[in-house]
Amino acid sequence: KLIMENVKKQNCKLIIWEMPMEKSFVYNRYVLDDEFILDSTELGPLDKQRVSFMNELKRYNSSKNKGDKIRLLGMDYNRVWNSTQNSAIDIFDFVTHLNRELKIPEADQLSILLMEKEWSNAIEYLQKFKSNIQKLLTTDEIECIIHSLSLSKNIGNDRVERFISRDSVMFINTNFLFEHFLPLPESKAIIYAHSVHINPISTYPVIHCEPFGKYMKNKYADDYLPLLFLVGNGSMTIYDQEFNKGKRVLHLPPAESIESALSQTENDVLYFPMTSYFNNIVLSRFQGDRKSSQEFYPYNLYQRYKGVFFIKNSSEFDDDREKINASDKAAKNLMVIQQRLGILEDIKKRIKR
Repeated sequence: KLIMENVKKQNCKLIIWEMPMEKSFVYNRYVLDDEFILDSTELGPLDKQRVSFMNELKRYNSSKNKGDKIRLLGMDYNRVWNSTQNSAIDIFDFVTHLNRELKIPEADQLSILLMEKEWSNAIEYLQKFKSNIQKLLTTDEIECIIHSLSLSKNIGNDRVERFISRDSVMFINTNFLFEHFLPLPESKAIIYAHSVHINPISTYPVIHCEPFGKYMKNKYADDYLPLLFLVGNGSMTIYDQEFNKGKRVLHLPPAESIESALSQTENDVLYFPMTSYFNNIVLSRFQGDRKSSQEFYPYNLYQRYKGVFFIKNSSEFDDDREKINASDKAAKNLMVIQQRLGILEDIKKRIKR
């Protein structure tokens, strides 16, 4: 609701979420193209709220001219690089989806090159045959693909380096998206990402690196406005330590925490700006994508954020995503890999004819 309010009334022209840019291409196409439909593999990672939001954005865009439509793209990148998961494979999935019916030869050849070890061949081919591939991909999509492939290739395949580079990559990607998709100085963008990334101070309590928010603050100064969402009580869909996904209850806020203090108010939802009154250390919740024994850590929220949205209770959220254990997930991933290899073989046979 907050995002759509900014789209409709605050001149927001770009929505950026914490997702690999490569994976977001298909969702951006969905909200821009009235005729495009997502398949079950693409819908699988999304909860009902995100799908509902995308549907609302799609309806909004359907009444707009091409240049006035709102884009939805990712700021992250695929930090894994191996034979079954990497940035090029994400782009392969996107291109082959679009080319199911048209079967454009140049798009087929691009798909084959994306599955090869040396990505520079795919980049060069895309640039050389851009005019023919534009029968399938938009100019914006081609520019985004070249950017994301080139950036991911330059970082290399070292697992640790790719992990610790995430926040700097998020900034590079966001800056790229700003330059390409914010047409006027007064245009705005909304970034929906984890609080550990968007704050300009520190990635504490996770692995230390310069946070995305620090890069943003250094470049955009007070035009960058990081806001924090806090939850008093409720539950979440999350992985446990064995990577089984399911619904878990949040820890009750300790008495010393800001969540406990805010839970005493009458409002179920409230917003307040950060003032110097909050310039001290308080306990507040940190929650990543895995369940942990500790949820509350000491922070100076005043230094990290410009304002706070507080939700007293999130217990009634509706997450209809499939609950899956680690072994079932591995089996499902293997099936997707096999399907992808089948698609690749069909393309190669088609090229030889």
